[in-house]
Amino acid sequence: MIASIKLDRIAIPLTHPYQLSTVTVEEFDVIIVRIQLTDGRSGIGEVTSLEGYSAETGEQAWTNLRTVGRHMPGLT
Repeated sequence: MIASIKLDRIAIPLTHPYQLSTVTVEEFDVIIVRIQLTDGRSGIGEVTSLEGYSAETGEQAWTNLRTVGRHMPGLT
């Protein structure tokens, strides 16, 4: 059963920005997801939204994960 979910959002600046067809990427907008289970097991994952590659912006992903994350503790 899920005991808790922790979300962290960080900006990782790039030493050398690069140009995509629609935007110059100067940093990565990264969301780290940590899930702790009641039996002590845990998992970690990440989401990096990137304009032109991702269906969601970083802000949309952050909002969606916070919304879903609030309802997951207690689920199996």
